[in-house]
Amino acid sequence: MTKRVFDIVVASLLLILLAPLLIVVAVLVRTDGGPIFFRAVRAGRDKKPISIPKFRSMIVDADAFLDSAGRPTKNRITRVGRFLRRFSLDELPQLFSVMVGTMSIVGPRPIQISDAEEIDVQFDPRFAVRPGITGLAQVSGRNEITWTKRFELDCQYVREWSLWLDLRILLQTTTVVLCGTGMSMDRNPDQARP
Repeated sequence: MTKRVFDIVVASLLLILLAPLLIVVAVLVRTDGGPIFFRAVRAGRDKKPISIPKFRSMIVDADAFLDSAGRPTKNRITRVGRFLRRFSLDELPQLFSVMVGTMSIVGPRPIQISDAEEIDVQFDPRFAVRPGITGLAQVSGRNEITWTKRFELDCQYVREWSLWLDLRILLQTTTVVLCGTGMSMDRNPDQARP
């Protein structure tokens, strides 16, 4: 079985199994005011821009509440959004990106294009594959590990890839997400992007 076949099979099964949850989340986000979905442009395979869908977890016009350095001047995450982020439910619409082939179930998480341009060349192997909804870094500490450690784990994933590794990461992701572990809503100063 190839990685692409694995992705299509897993994404199809998850979309069927999680359809009721997707509907509930969409209704919750909508009742919180504003659009249901948010599209983020990120660096995909070969650093090419891709548009990834997410359930909206921030207030409308969230970017208006950033200072000149890009730091938030107020809490921009909604109450529903806080819950969605803790359990990674905001990422579920990316299953559709897997179906169309711009993302994979497992792989390095897509990062902002400006960050991809500044990243040290030693981490370029992470861009040799499609970005994933989950990855080795996400089951090894999520956003509680440094960016350098995340990028090292991304490169390790690319070097050691196998379908068994994808399956293991997928199973570990289930545990991490259900427990809501490794997720911090407040960015730690040593977690600054590269």
